[in-house]
Amino acid sequence: MLRFDKHAYTVEEAQGPGGPFLYRAFRNIPYADNAPLPDFQRLNLFVPESYYHGGAIHGFELDTAPVFLPNTVGGYMPGPAGEPGTEHWGPTRPNAVLSALRHGYVVACPGIRGRSQQDAQGRFVGKAPACIVDYKAAVAFLHFFAKELPGDESRIISNGTSAGGALSALLGATGDHPDYKPYLKQIGAADASDAIFAASCYCPITDLSHADMAYEWQFGGLTERHRFEPETDESGRVTLRDEAAPLTQEQMQLSAELSALFPAYLNSLSLHDEAGRPLTLEADGSGFFRDYLCSVVLASAQDALDHPGRAELWTMPPCSAAEQPWLRVENGQAVSMDFAAYARAITRLKGAPAFDSPDFASPETDLFGCDGAPRRHFSAFAARFGGPDAD
Repeated sequence: MLRFDKHAYTVEEAQGPGGPFLYRAFRNIPYADNAPLPDFQRLNLFVPESYYHGGAIHGFELDTAPVFLPNTVGGYMPGPAGEPGTEHWGPTRPNAVLSALRHGYVVACPGIRGRSQQDAQGRFVGKAPACIVDYKAAVAFLHFFAKELPGDESRIISNGTSAGGALSALLGATGDHPDYKPYLKQIGAADASDAIFAASCYCPITDLSHADMAYEWQFGGLTERHRFEPETDESGRVTLRDEAAPLTQEQMQLSAELSALFPAYLNSLSLHDEAGRPLTLEADGSGFFRDYLCSVVLASAQDALDHPGRAELWTMPPCSAAEQPWLRVENGQAVSMDFAAYARAITRLKGAPAFDSPDFASPETDLFGCDGAPRRHFSAFAARFGGPDAD
């Protein structure tokens, strides 16, 4: 039986740039009655301790603070329930959980199943859609016990990066969608809404069925795949060591085919910008959609130029915003950019196809597997490669 015990907590202290910070920790709370991995499918809840003594942070109090819901999923691998602490990339910087607490949020951190997990009988229980089902079950738990929990559960804000960013986006876009109800019922989720107020999504990997086309539209023509390994110096600054590998001729051919397919797919979506102008591409890959993306990047570059003192965890490549080879700066203003040079500067990180790889080596083919076929293709383009595990 699902429950929330408001007396089962510890008061703990975190250190950081702002000095000591006290928070109340409620850990290992089951959020599903019939969880396949009951010791993993639990959430941690953290609350600024000052709220229990009549305090306020940025105008928020115990019952009015928004609820921050970050996940730790990467590569669709298992994402254990998060904890307040420091960044993986920068041991002197507070992580998102601790930062949110310091800003007055209540923070709920669910453990979310991943593609590699199996139950006691050896059955895969973390393949799609397990990760988003767990995320939704955690939200349903928060809504179900809203009257007993700290914070304002009508203001739940999800957060994630890469695959975790995709989960955050999916959570925000599919609140209370009926397709997920059978899966939620199967794991014994609370009978409550799984809708959230907002989603924070960092470099989300979305629309996987068409992501290979988009990736090659941006990075097609680059002949090397780069892998960056982090290195930390004595000051705690992280830099990245570049390990490059050339693409094969077959990969280059597949890249060209995928890139050529993207404009027609994008145009079929009938997207528009804020002014109602159609975001489209020409057959050669140029067009207003690309121009619009450039305007977004230029705005970000301008922000970096306007705030040169902001500390960066690492730089890639190692130069300031004003020195970027793809960016034209005049009198402190980012006036234009070279889209192809930008792609070269940020580098190609994956092979071709990037997500639905012919050899099933990509994490996403593992995500869409099952007991009988641990790795499967999931896009129409990759179906041509066949194989015993192909869908």
